[in-house]
Amino acid sequence: MGIIDILLIILILVAIALGIYMIISLKKFNSALSNLEGAVNDFRTKINPVLDNLHEVTEKANNVVSIAEQEVKVLGSSIEDVRKTISMLSLKNIKSKAANPVIDLIDNLSAISKGVAAFWHRLKS
Repeated sequence: MGIIDILLIILILVAIALGIYMIISLKKFNSALSNLEGAVNDFRTKINPVLDNLHEVTEKANNVVSIAEQEVKVLGSSIEDVRKTISMLSLKNIKSKAANPVIDLIDNLSAISKGVAAFWHRLKS
């Protein structure tokens, strides 16, 4: 038995040990993958109801938002109607004052009387 035969036997023993190590490592890796697959399946079963609830909540939120948008539009149109009505009333008041010179006369006489009263009061002081 020469040195080559001894090295060949050592090489074969190392190859056998490496093969056994590879088999053990692959079993551990397979076990870890099985555990991961179980964890993913558990996660999937737990997350599906949460996603369903989230979908329902999203639909309800969308409904609430659409109803709120409709109410805002109605409120905006109501405010616009009130604004138009007030504008029309104030225009009627301006037109009626311009059309009625008696109101202008009364306003002028009231201003003159206030001015005279202020002058008289200042004169007494």
